[in-house]
Amino acid sequence: MVCILFSINHSSTKHNRYEHTLGRGAYVNFTVTDAMSKTLQNDFHVVSPIHSLHDRPPSHFKPISEEDKQAFLSTNIVTTSEVSKRSERPKILVSSTSWTPDEDFDILLTSLKAYSNSSKSLPNVLMIITGKGPLLSHYTPLIEKFNSTSKRVQIKTAFLPAEEYPTLLACADLGICLHTSSSGIDLPMKIVDMFGVGLPVAAVGFRAISELVKDGVNGVVFGGGDELGDILVRLLSTKDELKKLKEGAMKETERRWDDEWDKIALPVFEDQP
Repeated sequence: MVCILFSINHSSTKHNRYEHTLGRGAYVNFTVTDAMSKTLQNDFHVVSPIHSLHDRPPSHFKPISEEDKQAFLSTNIVTTSEVSKRSERPKILVSSTSWTPDEDFDILLTSLKAYSNSSKSLPNVLMIITGKGPLLSHYTPLIEKFNSTSKRVQIKTAFLPAEEYPTLLACADLGICLHTSSSGIDLPMKIVDMFGVGLPVAAVGFRAISELVKDGVNGVVFGGGDELGDILVRLLSTKDELKKLKEGAMKETERRWDDEWDKIALPVFEDQP
């Protein structure tokens, strides 16, 4: 019998025991990041081969045509009022969340306030936050208060059907990820999905994030609300930088899960006696 261990995240004590026990006896280990591979080697003293098998987007997360974007934006209940009542379509920012303490939405509110109060000539913004979870009730009155005073930015929360979520991402101008890994060595699947549709991402920084978000290439990395606010002003005040990031994100659409598996994992199984 051959033992092959897939390591997803080792933040829990129970999972730590699995890594210690199984990782060192496995024929081969697969991890979702290079940082996790190094942790298995350095902290868990795993000597069997370790391969980084990064998550890639499924096929239904894909870019769509401008015609399909317009059709979705003009008919979807989340976007119709904002799109129809403006002379120009607002810039659409999107963030998905489970509304848990893993994501600090005070950072987002700080950045949007800074953008809204900027003295520069900037486009209007529709910020869509998708998902549901325990902290939504905490942030709902804060969002309502923000919307009542902001003339440049409006925030909407929604829980979209699974079939609509990829389309919304494909219609957006920028994705925002506030996920901070509890271990620091795994990566947010939400960014993988955003890259699947060719959406550039602004992501809060942590240890492994550079394995996915290449700062200045397919997205930007930030540390806090003020920095994110500056980034939003910079990206949305001119077209060149956001266009460059869009091009980088579109290149990510060429890398799919099947390709990653065939390149990294399949040779391991083919070599089995």
